[in-house]
Amino acid sequence: MEKTLKFDLKTIFFPTLIALLCAATLTEQTFPWKFDFDLDFGSRINPSTPSTPSTPSGSRGWAGHLNFSYSGAMGPDKWGILNPAFRTCANGKAQSPINIVTKDCVSNTKLGPLFREFSSTSGTLINNGYNIGLEYSNGCGSAMLDGKKFTLKSMHWHSPSEHTIDGTRFPLELHLVHASAEGSISVVSILYQYGKPDPILTELKSTIDQLEGIQCAPTEEVYLPVGVLKSKFLNPQTRKYYRYIGSLTVPPCHENIIWNILGTVRQVSKEQVDAIKAPLAGTCKDNSRPTQPLNGRKVVLYDEHKPEDIEN
Repeated sequence: MEKTLKFDLKTIFFPTLIALLCAATLTEQTFPWKFDFDLDFGSRINPSTPSTPSTPSGSRGWAGHLNFSYSGAMGPDKWGILNPAFRTCANGKAQSPINIVTKDCVSNTKLGPLFREFSSTSGTLINNGYNIGLEYSNGCGSAMLDGKKFTLKSMHWHSPSEHTIDGTRFPLELHLVHASAEGSISVVSILYQYGKPDPILTELKSTIDQLEGIQCAPTEEVYLPVGVLKSKFLNPQTRKYYRYIGSLTVPPCHENIIWNILGTVRQVSKEQVDAIKAPLAGTCKDNSRPTQPLNGRKVVLYDEHKPEDIEN
């Protein structure tokens, strides 16, 4: 098993490195996977060398292309008027995240367990200013939803959690973003409470720590290659989850996203949550969008131990 790649920022090359990191000129390119809505989301450029942090030269990522924040004049209540492309943030009727009221959920055992199979592969850790994410250029596994294969493209963290359960907000939420061959998007969400360290963040610790020491302009992204993650941390079969149709939780807030919120709450240490927030911009330290109205939507619960409420 490969170890996470390390870079010693204390070397004599540190000043030169930082200058190179923050010198990028940003231009618009396309997002690496197809959405069922036509939107230019900004490209992801791999580091030019496998062991050196970088920002994308000649590229424009989410931080530059999507100019928004989580507080102040560009906070969530203003997203819908920041850009004509963001109108859905204010006008959409199927927005995310939501508060899941467990007594109102409709049980449907015919959904079946959420099968997820992932392979161990390397990726790139990205700080785009408003969250920390891990991206896989060729995917690293898949999830089966209603018989359709969705390939895992990336994962990112929000703190505190965006989704709440019966009004309870959790310290951390992990979003695993999947795409089907046809361009549909599904997100698997994992909620965390304080407790033992999370093994995924434990493996990424040295790389996440590097991000805090790299200072760049707000419109630039930082890329760090990481070694192979152990797939066993993502593989468990899910026997309880909540499903609903919602949206992206960041601008442009496009809808028709299939959300699956796992019923098992995992554990993470407070130190890990602090570390994942530390590299972010000041207005994005708490990067969770407020919960949105259901507007008549139903949340379906799959729980193999709970009787079914509806027939499909």
